[in-house]
Amino acid sequence: MAGLAIFGAMAAVGYGYMYYQLSQVKHVDLPQNDEELGIGNKKEVQEANTENQNNEEPAATEEPSAEAAAEPDPETVNIALFGLDRRDASERGRSDSIIILSIDYEHNKIKLSSIMRDTYVYVAGHGNTKINHAYAYEGPVLAIKTLNSNFDLNIKEFVAVDFEGFKKIIDVLGGVEIEIKSYELPTMETVGIYEAGTYNLSGEQALAYSRIRHQGNGDYERTDRQRRVLEALFQKIKGGGIIKFPVLVSSLVPYTETSLETDEILNLGTSVFTHSIASLDQVRFPLDSVSEEKTINGVWYLVTDLETTGEQINEFIYDDINPSE
Repeated sequence: MAGLAIFGAMAAVGYGYMYYQLSQVKHVDLPQNDEELGIGNKKEVQEANTENQNNEEPAATEEPSAEAAAEPDPETVNIALFGLDRRDASERGRSDSIIILSIDYEHNKIKLSSIMRDTYVYVAGHGNTKINHAYAYEGPVLAIKTLNSNFDLNIKEFVAVDFEGFKKIIDVLGGVEIEIKSYELPTMETVGIYEAGTYNLSGEQALAYSRIRHQGNGDYERTDRQRRVLEALFQKIKGGGIIKFPVLVSSLVPYTETSLETDEILNLGTSVFTHSIASLDQVRFPLDSVSEEKTINGVWYLVTDLETTGEQINEFIYDDINPSE
């Protein structure tokens, strides 16, 4: 969940120091051809869905262990952000949060498209299952391929940060201001908040808040909280957190991996400032209107119309149409 902080504040700090720190981030090479990343290849997904429709109940794959798309738009950069649930950096982990970060230069916006982690999709080589399983099965390449092939996207880059890194971002920036509702208190009491109200949350508190799942509207509201924290981070950086950016990057190195080269990260960060991007829009997908909760072989899924959801995501990213409004 740290991608927004990484791309928000490059221009005002020394390039030499920044370049060295960023070069220490674990780099993961991704395939360069579209087919391996699932770009422009919906056929496999469509065939799998057709086969499932001929069965009374689609077959669900077992839970993994812990261990033609739109043409690329030069005015928009899309990066997959994965928040990893793992005990240490040596594990692959499961993508507990999946967010598409879009830098929309045409409309001068940063956009966050949250994908519900229980969304029922086709994962190449593993059949139909929850979308967050893709990262746990084979890592970022399969996770990106799953996003692209199911929703007709053209994502070619990613940033992954585990929960320890997420906490450090918050702490280095001095916390984030979040309103805590009364029904969220059963979880927040475990991190020292006992009354509803607005608080400056520490990293540990913000993580607990972002992971609330059993209060409120379940996983739907959980993704809203994650985007709320990212927006608070964005506002914090704009308001002066940038001076702490060198320390932030240094502390994140052990917990972050990305397909972006150091130069690409620096250039993206600089471009955000030179284009005066100041607003952030966010939507959770799939929308309630095109999805339903369903139990398949004893496992709970969120089943959606993949084609419609893909169209809505693309309209949000490229046409600046918010389908939830």
